[in-house]
Amino acid sequence: MSASFGVILLCAAAWSGTKLQETTRVGDDPTELALFPTGAWIRPLACGFNELVADAVWLRALQYYGEHRASDRRYPYLETLFQTLTDLDPRFVNAYIFGALTLAEDEGQLDRGLALLRRGMAANPESWWLTFEYGFLQYIHGDFAQAGHWLARAARMEGAEPWVQRLAAYASAKAGDHETALALWLEIYRNSENDEIRRIAREYLERLGHPDFSPPAEGSSEASLAPASRASAPVEPGARN
Repeated sequence: MSASFGVILLCAAAWSGTKLQETTRVGDDPTELALFPTGAWIRPLACGFNELVADAVWLRALQYYGEHRASDRRYPYLETLFQTLTDLDPRFVNAYIFGALTLAEDEGQLDRGLALLRRGMAANPESWWLTFEYGFLQYIHGDFAQAGHWLARAARMEGAEPWVQRLAAYASAKAGDHETALALWLEIYRNSENDEIRRIAREYLERLGHPDFSPPAEGSSEASLAPASRASAPVEPGARN
C-alpha cells in the first residue's frame, strides 16, 4: 500500500463519519463512529504521515464534541477519538488536555480523564502544562492533597508560569499540608518582584503561622523581610498513593 493511499484511506474514514452524521440526526445512531479506525493499526496505515492524519482526527473530534454538546450531550466515542489521535501523535499536548477535560466534565469520567493525562505526561515528560492540568483537574474535584502535589511539581518545571506555584500553595493549605504550603508561599515571597504578590504571600504566611511573619502590633509600622537569594526548592509533597 502506498503512503498516499494510506493517508487518503484514513482521511476518508474521518470524512465518512461526518457524512454518516449528516444523514442521521445527532444521537439517533449509536454506531455513528463504530467503524472509525483505532490505535491498534492506525499508525502503520498512516505510512509516516501521522501528524497530518492526527490533524484530520482532531477536526473530527472537535466536530463530534460540538454536535453532541448542542444536542444530546452524550459522547460514547469521545474516548476512542482521543485515544486514536494521541496514538497517531503522542506529542499533541492540546489533545490530551481537551480530551481529559471533556471526559471528566462532560462525561463525568474523572478517572478516564486523568488516565488520558497520564498518557500525555508519559509521552511529554517536559510539559509543565500537562502536569498542571493533572493537578488542576483534581483540584476542581476536591482532592486538594493530590492537587497540591502535582501543582507543586508543575511549578518547578521549566517554563511554568508563576501563578502555578501560588495555586499549589493554596491547594496544599486547603489539604492541611501546612509544611508544603509554608515552603511554597515563602518561596513566592522571597522571589517575586511584584509587590502585590509579595503582600498576598505575606498574608498567607501570617495565617499559616510562620514564625517570621506575625501580624504587626496595632499602630506599628509593618515589618518586612528583605528578599533573599533564591530559596531552596519547595518541599516535595508525599508520593502519590
